Amino acid sequence: MKDKGLRLIKNNSFTIFLLVLGMMILYWTRDYKEVPSGIGPAFFPRIVAALLIGLSVICLLFSLKKEDSAMTVEKHASVNIVISVVSLTVMVGIMKYVHPLAGIALFLLVYLKVIAKLAWVRTLIITGAGTAVLYLVILILRIPL
Repeated sequence: MKDKGLRLIKNNSFTIFLLVLGMMILYWTRDYKEVPSGIGPAFFPRIVAALLIGLSVICLLFSLKKEDSAMTVEKHASVNIVISVVSLTVMVGIMKYVHPLAGIALFLLVYLKVIAKLAWVRTLIITGAGTAVLYLVILILRIPL
């Protein structure tokens, strides 16, 4: 039993880290000022924290269902990590100096083409549709860009 618990922690250490990080974000934002519209300084950190906690719990539950969840590392995983970090860094720069939607669209395009290895037509359709939906949500919520 003890060995199974240690194996669960070892195989899910990053998931547990994200779960704890989400809880810490909720704790840190507990004293943030509330505003009448509800979209104040704590709104987005709490959304991110809720997503971190929720998705981490789902990952842990799926991990518990598996008998022996040995983690396998893909051959080109380190290349994918470097590509993701570089494209994320470039995205943040584009979001700051060009336009937020341009940075998000570029990151989505790079991720779908390079990491997910989708065909160009599918990549462009998903990127365009995803960016359009995001733009509509921003308009509906009246988020200033």
